[in-house]
Amino acid sequence: MFNKLKAGVIASLVYAACITPAMALDFTFYAINSSPAGYTQNDLQQGYYVEILQRVAKHLDLVDPKVVIAPYPRIVNALIRNQDGVVVTCLFPNESFTENIYQPRRVASFQTSIVSLPGAPIDWDNLAGKKIGTLRGASKVYGDIFHQAVEDEQLKLVAMSSYSQALKMLEAKRIDGFAGNLGVILSLAEQQQLALAAPANITKRDSMITISVSPSVKNGNEVVAQVDEIIQQMIASGDIQDIVERYLPDEIQQR
Repeated sequence: MFNKLKAGVIASLVYAACITPAMALDFTFYAINSSPAGYTQNDLQQGYYVEILQRVAKHLDLVDPKVVIAPYPRIVNALIRNQDGVVVTCLFPNESFTENIYQPRRVASFQTSIVSLPGAPIDWDNLAGKKIGTLRGASKVYGDIFHQAVEDEQLKLVAMSSYSQALKMLEAKRIDGFAGNLGVILSLAEQQQLALAAPANITKRDSMITISVSPSVKNGNEVVAQVDEIIQQMIASGDIQDIVERYLPDEIQQR
């Protein structure tokens, strides 16, 4: 998908710094509603995705930008059905993304895993027949090994609305395991004082800056190039690493 846009992005980067096409557009920023990625505390929005997107909005010189904290399915729907302006978020790649959705650059890398309780640990040898929770629609983005297990009906997927709900369901033994971002899972489990068995690791996945450009936007290449350049500079300066590590101290990102 990116190759299709690559030539236009490179050309746009030459003059992206001296023009501001973003200022004339309607931007919506979305952060997934899973602490510590995106949440509200004491009436303030917090989380590593929230802070990354707020920095992007600031560099775009947007006036009073808002970050919408929403469930994964709502964000994917907003990306796919975007008909007015630009939607920006951070997500793993998804096969359902259309040609108007671009993921030009990695924001961070995260380990995806299946977690379970110490008394009933799950590994890849005893996965058959287990009820595994995932965020609705997210099973397709956790890597080939997990997706193949789903396709082969080795396990039963149970849709979760949030990581917090999933861990509560796991603690109540209503599901056998939960698949997701291990850093987020461990952070929440510590807050909830929930002991977990050793995780069954799936794969490392790259979280990408994700940009949906409405077909009505004439300078879409320039906007994607601007956002991409901002993320590139934030990575080079260590800003993104600092943000992620403040919420997930065990997640070490490349500068």
